[in-house]
Amino acid sequence: MSMLAAIKEKPFLVLLTLLALTLMAWLLGSIPALNARMLGTLILVIAFVKARVVIVHFMETHATRRSIRLAFEAWILLVGTITLGLYL
Repeated sequence: MSMLAAIKEKPFLVLLTLLALTLMAWLLGSIPALNARMLGTLILVIAFVKARVVIVHFMETHATRRSIRLAFEAWILLVGTITLGLYL
């Protein structure tokens, strides 16, 4: 497989998405206008988006039964909401 063909593959695009989200979270720390609570909230949201991307694409829940996928989606939403609620 050539490098160009590998770049067009879905796992590579998902990896780029995860790297971009990581870079975004890292760069948020350099914005002086954000207070600590806002920064922490944004970084937690990015972390849960990354967790969802991993669950859907690398654990392949996108190809499973609808009930399993909904259970994972609900889990991410529930844990993310509880974590943000406790943080704030």
